[in-house]
Amino acid sequence: MVLAVVSYLEKIKGRRWDRRIWMAIHKLYPGVAIECVIVNDKNVLLTHRTGDWTGWHFPGSALNEGETIEACAVRCVLSEVGLKCLGVGGVIGVVNHPKSPRAHDVSLLVPCATIGKAVQQKEPMQWFAMDELREEDVITCHRRYLSALRAYVRTHKTILTSDDLSDSFV
Repeated sequence: MVLAVVSYLEKIKGRRWDRRIWMAIHKLYPGVAIECVIVNDKNVLLTHRTGDWTGWHFPGSALNEGETIEACAVRCVLSEVGLKCLGVGGVIGVVNHPKSPRAHDVSLLVPCATIGKAVQQKEPMQWFAMDELREEDVITCHRRYLSALRAYVRTHKTILTSDDLSDSFV
């Protein structure tokens, strides 16, 4: 099975993968996702998606082959909310989703330092007051991120400062 998938992938190298291929690979091997925390004062920016998980999400993306965590966050923040990501802090949460509806995922929650004004891209987005954001406001698999985010905020004055930026992901 694995050899058949690899052989097929070599044939389509350079083309965008069909969703079925992505699903088949992630049934065999866990995928890694980077979930981005973007905070403005006491508000957190979420995007609204439709599809496998319809609802409010932390902006995020699968980590591509050879991509660093920071590069994934920079790509994701720009493509999903139109902000320039200056860098990321250390991982503030890890969530293992072995029984995810799509496939086995492991997600890393990272705070992102951004500049600019958020501009709606493909998906709707909205700033939510962190102290008013309820678990039921976000999709089920992102509810655990709220706990990690709140624990981090309780122990830090701000979600991210320039001193928190790490080049260890580069």
